[in-house]
Amino acid sequence: MANNLDGRVIKGVGGSFSVETQEGVIVCPARGLLKRDDDCILIGDYVELTKDPTWLITKVYPRKNELVRPPVSNIDVLVVVLASEPKPDYVLLDKMIIACYNNNIKPIICVNKTDISTAVLEYVERVYGDFIKIYSVSANTGDGIKEFVESLQGTVCFCGQSAVGKTSLLNVITEQNEETGELSRIMRGRNTTRHVSIHRINSKCELIDTCGFSKLEAGLPDKKEICLYYPDFMKVGECKYRMCQHVREPECAIRAAVKKRKIDLKRYYRYLNILGVRNYDED
Repeated sequence: MANNLDGRVIKGVGGSFSVETQEGVIVCPARGLLKRDDDCILIGDYVELTKDPTWLITKVYPRKNELVRPPVSNIDVLVVVLASEPKPDYVLLDKMIIACYNNNIKPIICVNKTDISTAVLEYVERVYGDFIKIYSVSANTGDGIKEFVESLQGTVCFCGQSAVGKTSLLNVITEQNEETGELSRIMRGRNTTRHVSIHRINSKCELIDTCGFSKLEAGLPDKKEICLYYPDFMKVGECKYRMCQHVREPECAIRAAVKKRKIDLKRYYRYLNILGVRNYDED
């Protein structure tokens, strides 16, 4: 075995990292400088290992993209898992979609638990169906899983709120038996995925499972540019002003489309929320 190997970080627990290499999975720590906050190692990083005398991560190769929360890198596809319970956080969903476009990641919406209710599926198909691929699945019955898995390619990150069924889906897809959680009495999910890890599904796809979370840190664009990351806004027509923010500007095509219900009113209000507009009153 060579004294230097390239590999990919597939798991990290307590300062030790599992690195997939051509020689197999090697569990080792990282050089001290690579564990600082500014240069922390993320799951999905491509790294160099050096043996002197034991294995050590000595270099992290440049990333094509990264998310801080969830802490992953080099992602091709982000699957946002929603369900009827817990109640979807659509502001979080919209932020995830913006983050995807800003980081060259393909977003996909996967609605789980459709054997219980199809209300969420119907809403996202109406609002997002024209520009994002949406899948309807049930980890409980297996419905829709085959078609969903066959569509996935590259490094795919599963994310979403706790208890939407990410781990249950992963169990069905990978035929594992990880712990799953139930909803608490106030309908918030108990987080059962404690560590981010990569699971290889086949020769064309590997899945990253993440902890449930309620915030997103992914390097969103400048607020003046956020409107450019709304495909449904872009298709309705041009506003009078080139960099119209669609708030109170005159002859705004987006506000006109909202009034005519060509753009979902709740999505528009979520846009204003992300933009930081408060106490909005339509003229």
